[in-house]
Amino acid sequence: MDQLAAMRIFRRVVESGGFSAAADALDISHTVVSRQVRQLEELLGAQLLNRTTRRFSLTEVGQLYYQRCIDIIDQVEDAARVVSHHHARPAGVLRINAPMVFGTLEMPNWLPQFMQAYPELKVDVVCNDRFVDLISEEFDVGLRITRALPDSTLVAKRLTVSDMALVATPAYLEKHGTPREPKDLQQHNFLAYSLALQTTELV
Repeated sequence: MDQLAAMRIFRRVVESGGFSAAADALDISHTVVSRQVRQLEELLGAQLLNRTTRRFSLTEVGQLYYQRCIDIIDQVEDAARVVSHHHARPAGVLRINAPMVFGTLEMPNWLPQFMQAYPELKVDVVCNDRFVDLISEEFDVGLRITRALPDSTLVAKRLTVSDMALVATPAYLEKHGTPREPKDLQQHNFLAYSLALQTTELV
């Protein structure tokens, strides 16, 4: 038996003035209402209602229990409202870690609109190209440019696709020749960003 649900039904019976009225208000059968109240009394080991053919009244302990039901149910519903409001309107500090190139070139395109949409949120962006442990360094969000992420319990979602290209100056190609197929790249020099999170090896 769901005790909180039974408490809600018991409260509705008292406030509606009867089992049938409570059943109509809750859109459930009279049998369910009666059974829930009876099981609640069995669970508590006390009679909450004095029943007659046409009416009922609260017992002394039933009156005490009814008052406590009001307090408990209202507190539960108030807690749910607080969580719902907090979830609907993010507030506080959002710490974001991002690669330097993404943070300086891409984030300025959408971060102002994001902050305008959530004015109660303060965004703290840290850009670097070292390996960052999001949990130990207390980041809420980590943006990564990589082919694959290590196994983790963190939730990952692909935001976009980033293209990579190998480029060369005309002077370099004139001096060293233009590669015609991938294996030719092994004979060429190339510059790679050593702090990139993904491998810079030619495959």
